Amino acid sequence: ADEGFVILLEVVDPAVAPFVDLSTRNASLGRIDDNDVLRIGFEQARYEFPEDNKLREVVVIKLGGTITEQTYRIDVSASDGSALNGFDYIIGGGATQRYTIRPDEQSLQFQFEILEDNILEEVESFTISLENAPEVEP
Repeated sequence: ADEGFVILLEVVDPAVAPFVDLSTRNASLGRIDDNDVLRIGFEQARYEFPEDNKLREVVVIKLGGTITEQTYRIDVSASDGSALNGFDYIIGGGATQRYTIRPDEQSLQFQFEILEDNILEEVESFTISLENAPEVEP
């Protein structure tokens, strides 16, 4: 469906808030995010944890969207980088774990363990990916 927008602009004093001074230009650029589209993604793009044999948590959130009555199933998988599953970290009981986000939930958390191996190493990494994460328009 088409949507209409009214945008109110005001002159901003760069000394107070260094954004856009509309008094020096006849036009300005802006961005309008389409929040009708539901997206599911990570709360943060990057996580860093010490190597300490503790459970760690990653958060997945729902963003935007007006569809609230649907349950979503997403798959979370890990792929080795310099860190190796089973040696440096343990995630889930296999390569891919399935999680459910119910209509009343805005986020979900899943855990994994960072293993201490008592070897002095550079920073290690691995990748966690979301699969089947929806991008749904009403």
